[in-house]
Amino acid sequence: MEFTPRDLAMINKNESVISLVDLLKLINFDFAPKHKVMVIGGSKEIPGAPLLTANAAKKCGAKAVAITSTPEVIDKAEIIYGGALMLKTINDWSVEGFKQALSYIKKYKVIVIGPGMYLTRKARQGLRYFFKNLPSDKVVIIDANVIDFIADNKDLLKNMKTTKILTPNTQEFEMLLNKKVSKTKPLQVVQLAKKFCKQYNTNLLIKGKFDIVCNAKHYKLNISGVPVLGVAGSGDSIVGCIAGFLSLENNAFSSIIAGVYVYTRAGEYVFEEEGYSLAPEDVINKIPYVMKELLDFGTVTTMRFYR
Repeated sequence: MEFTPRDLAMINKNESVISLVDLLKLINFDFAPKHKVMVIGGSKEIPGAPLLTANAAKKCGAKAVAITSTPEVIDKAEIIYGGALMLKTINDWSVEGFKQALSYIKKYKVIVIGPGMYLTRKARQGLRYFFKNLPSDKVVIIDANVIDFIADNKDLLKNMKTTKILTPNTQEFEMLLNKKVSKTKPLQVVQLAKKFCKQYNTNLLIKGKFDIVCNAKHYKLNISGVPVLGVAGSGDSIVGCIAGFLSLENNAFSSIIAGVYVYTRAGEYVFEEEGYSLAPEDVINKIPYVMKELLDFGTVTTMRFYR
């Protein structure tokens, strides 16, 4: 699924393509972070993913960020971040582990679940318990392998009363739809996405060469960024950015727009300096420069951001 020049010519850029003006209109920057962020994920196989998510959330404004994970991930987080993050340990990704996770999230509004999580049979049983018992006052971002789980358990998505954000790539979106879209015209994919959002009362970020941000009524396209943003870890970082903007009391649709734009714009900064030897950590460290770019653009007078 790629936008051809003809596709782009059909788009009213004033309405459909994310710009700095969008961010200044849509995003609240003028107060301190209110909501806490909890990242649930990680595994022995992929221990670094939730750390990227948590770091990106802090760079985008979240003041209180915690990670819930297994001992090997928490040990790594303690070495790298020390007291900068709150760390919660569970024994494993079983039903009992997810019960522990639910007890930890009582004071956390924004929940990111999925980065680096390895889905065993026990983990799938645990996820079903988690989503069935997730309090309705949360905002949940569902990412990575947990999207695969949701594709097989869409009854859980339908019944969840929380505010929901799913962040599939094109292949994962096909699994959610149970339909191929790789050869579908991009603006037709937008209509499929809006229909999915309406059916399941959710928000979508479909990641690709051009990103689609969508809810049941509206959509935006992100054409910022460079192709190397597809490297491993970028998806984990982008959901952290979204969580950071959610912590500033922005709504789900606006937070996705801001998170995707800021991260991909930061990627452009790194690409100018490093070329194709780009790593997610480098991009995250450039986020404050994008925040300053927003400040310098004009209207915003105060913004919390973290180097």
